[in-house]
This record gives sequence, C-alpha cells and structure tokens, in this order.
Amino acid sequence: MCPLVEGMDPIPQTERDILFGILERYTAVLSDSSSCLIVDFEGEQPGMTGELNCAQFSYTDKYTLDTDGDLTYSGRPSPGSTGSGDEYVTPTVGLLVDMRCPEMVKRVVRPLLDSATIGKIGWGAEGDLYSLIHQRRPIRLGINPQAYIDLQTVFNDGVYKTGLDKALRGLQRSWRTELRRLPAKDAVDWDRYHCRNLRAMPLPFSAHLTQYSCDDLHRIELVVVARAGVTQECYSLASAQIDSEALVERVQRDTEGYAWVEIEKKYRYHKSNSKHRVLAKDIMLAKHFRALRQRGGTTRGLMATLEATVERNVALSNATIPDGLGYKEVDAAERERILAAPTFNVS
Repeated sequence: MCPLVEGMDPIPQTERDILFGILERYTAVLSDSSSCLIVDFEGEQPGMTGELNCAQFSYTDKYTLDTDGDLTYSGRPSPGSTGSGDEYVTPTVGLLVDMRCPEMVKRVVRPLLDSATIGKIGWGAEGDLYSLIHQRRPIRLGINPQAYIDLQTVFNDGVYKTGLDKALRGLQRSWRTELRRLPAKDAVDWDRYHCRNLRAMPLPFSAHLTQYSCDDLHRIELVVVARAGVTQECYSLASAQIDSEALVERVQRDTEGYAWVEIEKKYRYHKSNSKHRVLAKDIMLAKHFRALRQRGGTTRGLMATLEATVERNVALSNATIPDGLGYKEVDAAERERILAAPTFNVS
C-alpha cells in the first residue's frame, strides 16, 4: 500500500507500536475528560459505495460532554483567541489518520468515534456516516459513531443542505482573513474525475492535497466558535445533537442502501447539475446496484427504472467500472489521456 502523503517513509514496526501507544493514551485522556473533537473525513464519493481515505481530528475546548452525554458550552476562549470574541487563530495541532490501514482504524479511529464520552463535531455527516457504518471496500469499516454532532443540521433549510462556505458568511472580518489562507473549496474538480471513474485525489497525496484534506477542520472550528453559547433552540449545537442522533440511527437501519439511493436520486435530478455531475452520480449508483446484486439484493419499481437508466448512461460513456467496483488505478500519463478523451463515446 502506498503512503498516504507523498514523500513519507514507512514507519518501522517498533515505532508504530510506540505511536499507537501514544494515540491510545490520548484517546483515554479525551474520554476521561469528556472532551470534544472537530472531525472531518476525505475520500472519494462518501456513501454506500465510496471510499474514505483519511480522517482528520482536532481538539476544541469550546464544548464538553456532561454526565448525560449532552453537549455543554464550556465558556472558554477559543484556541488563539484574546477572549474578546473579535480575534481567532486556527489551531495548529491535530491528527491526519490513514483510513486505508486496518490497524489504524482498529486502534485509533474506531475507539475515538465509537466512544460515547468523546464528543465529535463535524459537517455534512450523512455521506461520511454511510461510509463509516457500511463501507465494505477497500476495507470494511463497521464503525458506529456515538456522540457525533453534524453541525450542518443547524443551518439546513429543510429542502437542500447548506454548504460550509454559506454558513461562514457573516463571520467577523478578522475571521474571514483566516479563510483566505486555506485552499479554495473548489480547488478539486470532483465531477471531472468521478465522471470518468478516476480518483479526484490520487494517492499518495501531494502537499497541496494534504492541506486541502485538512482545511475544513478550520472552517468547522470557526463555525463552532461562532455558535458557541447560542441557546436558541433552532440554532444551538444542542439541537444539532438531537438531529444528529436521529441521523445516525437512520443510516444504521439502511443496511442495503435503499434510503441512500432515494437521497442520491434527489440530488441527481437537481436542475443545476452539469452532465459531468450526473454521470458521476450514475457511476456511483451503478456501483451500488452491482454490489447490491452481488449480495443477493434486488431493485423494484422506480428504483429498477433508475438502475436501468444509470447503467445505460455508464454504457454510453467512456468510463469503465472494474470488477472490484473501485476506481481505475492508472499512472499519471494514462490519467491525463483519459481526462483528454470525450466523456461520452456517442453524441
């Protein structure tokens, strides 16, 4: 397996054992103190058929969990803040964890996420939760997060989900300065690659992609700081905790991904979608339907019609799906050749 980040040498086993020991003790300290983490994940098309490549964690002291497991505002100043509420400096300490490594998942990621005494605050958790709970390839994850708060639920309008950039509008000017230091949200053109069944973030990550994979930790932290102490029921993180618990339970019940397909179908037919985005969705859905049939599952009615539609579109495209239902693993030259070719092989 290639390293997660370009230029990193493999860690000798003796050093790995020391590293895991440190991380396990760190998890125990977080659990004993009922601490909270900002969490994010990076991968290719998170959901029933996507892959999570890495997890990112950073500590926040704005919230803790009380004895009932409820999120509680600590009242402490944010990391790097003067305490006056008009300055913010992004945290500099965190974890970037390789989720392709079974041992790393078993000894670090699962204990952190499965712990009911460590709060986790993320953004846009639905796709990540589907991967964490149901991912079978390239490794089975089987993680059932507890005390997981999806901050996005505070901002959703009940129809479509609010993007992180939109949630950050209206922040104080000094905080917006911090955002300009981060890679742009559209720095990776996901649809351009996924409509050809290529990885949008090829491994190992370059320095730029490594920074891109971690940047949302800082954006989420800014929203957490902005929401800290807000008590109005419809805007508080406490209300998000209730909604997030229901979300986790719903994803856990959707073992065959039927509800997930309905969600993705809604976004597939969004009127603003480009043909690249529609095809990227179709490839993702085709992988799911094929995996479902391999497990003996079936589709009926409108879902069977959708399956026929996406399979037809994939057949008309220049994209190919390997038997393992993953992404085409190609070298840089072949990658550029594929990107230069037309998306569809018929007009």
